[in-house]
Amino acid sequence: MQKLITIFLICVCLGLASCVSSGRRAARIPTFESLDANADNRISGDELETALAGRRVTPAKVLDRMDTDKDGFISRVEYDSFTGR
Repeated sequence: MQKLITIFLICVCLGLASCVSSGRRAARIPTFESLDANADNRISGDELETALAGRRVTPAKVLDRMDTDKDGFISRVEYDSFTGR
């Protein structure tokens, strides 16, 4: 449940339509490709900063939750694992 709440909060902070519909995740979670602006197959803090500009959640908070190997980037595997894709 905590993971679902975190996904929802990240989507809201990214300004997306609701990621939760009737208690279930909807398909509106941002794609990995949409966040990986330079197409290097990893999402950096700078890319998150751009995506989260003007939002209340910080890139550091998102990285802390999604970057499981703590290398400073979100890999496709980490993103897919976190979002359940």
